[in-house]
Amino acid sequence: MRNDPLAGAARHQLPVVARQLGIDLPTPVADALEQHRTAVPFKVPPSPSTAQLVAAVRAATANGQDPATDPEVQRIVTAQQLARLGDNPRALGEIDVDALDAAIAAHAEAIIAALGVAIDRDGATLTEAHRQLGAIDLDEPGIANRLSDTQAAAWVRAREARNRIEEGRKLWRLMVHVGRLAAINPHRRICEIATPTLDQCRSLPNDADAWATVRAGMIISAAAPATEYEHRSEKLDAEQAAEQAEQQTAASRGLRFAR
Repeated sequence: MRNDPLAGAARHQLPVVARQLGIDLPTPVADALEQHRTAVPFKVPPSPSTAQLVAAVRAATANGQDPATDPEVQRIVTAQQLARLGDNPRALGEIDVDALDAAIAAHAEAIIAALGVAIDRDGATLTEAHRQLGAIDLDEPGIANRLSDTQAAAWVRAREARNRIEEGRKLWRLMVHVGRLAAINPHRRICEIATPTLDQCRSLPNDADAWATVRAGMIISAAAPATEYEHRSEKLDAEQAAEQAEQQTAASRGLRFAR
């Protein structure tokens, strides 16, 4: 997945969001991240020529040495192999990237489970803030000046919780991608953090954030495990199919009466 931009995003965002949400990563992932972070930059040396290798082999043979165990032959062969990595300051670190990506993919579901706990916790904060503040716009300029001290504190907590949830959602999508855990419908993003009815889904824009979701009457509940997202999306599909069937039936009855 070295050339997968989403895998690259997961690699970089995972430690940042984990700190923001206060979640513990699986040990193999944490270890791989640390190894990648502390990888020592390496400058690949120039490759010795084939002529140099041939000369070293001949010299070892002339001295009665086995070329395969001769130190100079081994040095030249090793230098040629290193040169094949390319003249890249982090060439050897690319090996660590593969190990890191593999660790993240293998533990993506565990990471999603941890994300779910953190998102649900912040979701409870939003529900309580909604009880205290009502359906205010958290980002309205000057709104804090119109709130009581208690409400202002709830407003601060709500904004922080909302922002953490949105960062968690981004990471959730990346984990689903790298772990290949579920089929995602880009038009059903609400199912990442709630179980909406079809009417609730239609009442919100596709990019609605967690606060808008709570204002629409839903409880924040992360799709963890990831397959929970598919179940929620399928439920909406079933509701939509039933609605369309009912409309078709009504239309058929109207045609019969018209005759």
